Amino acid sequence: MKLVLLAAGVLLLVVVLALRLKTKSAPSSLPTQSVPAETRNPAESSLDRAPVGRMPVAPPSTTKFEPTPDASLAPDGHPWSKTQVIYPGEEPYTVRWTGQTKRIYFPSGELYAEMTYANGKQDGESRSWYRNGQFWSQDQWVAGEREGPSTALSDKGVLLARGAYKSGFSDGAWETWFPDGSPQSVGTYESSPTEHTKLKVGHWTIWKAPGIIDEKESGTYVHGVLVGH
Repeated sequence: MKLVLLAAGVLLLVVVLALRLKTKSAPSSLPTQSVPAETRNPAESSLDRAPVGRMPVAPPSTTKFEPTPDASLAPDGHPWSKTQVIYPGEEPYTVRWTGQTKRIYFPSGELYAEMTYANGKQDGESRSWYRNGQFWSQDQWVAGEREGPSTALSDKGVLLARGAYKSGFSDGAWETWFPDGSPQSVGTYESSPTEHTKLKVGHWTIWKAPGIIDEKESGTYVHGVLVGH
């Protein structure tokens, strides 16, 4: 009887030890708790692990500038190609430079004016056109001032004015016409740079309408003043 009890006790002890070993080796069934993002070490982020010099940057500018033949600015101190408002209320015109030659184009693309420069000032011949392509005017310039013959036509090709300039002001014989081609004025100017104006001199005939002479304005002028009336 004692032997049976001893054997049973040994068997029970073996079972208890076996259960204890199994409990220690089994993985925990409790869920693991993730670390909130805001508490993580910043060094663990992919951005902070990026090598120096490889940080995200803004894309380079795609702005392009027209190269110039021999300077960064045109002779008048402006960019070699730009748009600008010539007449208030209209779309901007395009201004382009080729060397010392300046060309202005209508918003629709037709050539509006062409002129040359020297030493940063308008110098040489200047010409302009109407939007329909009809020739408009032709002038001569010297060191930034009109100097020499001048002609202007209407958009239908009718001669409107013909004369000359001196030091930037009308000088010598001048004639103007109405759009229908009839005379508007005939006379002589004297330039007066010191007074910054032009003055009528000698005999003038002025028409107030085609075929109708303006008696009040026609006559002899002395230094811009009508005399003998």
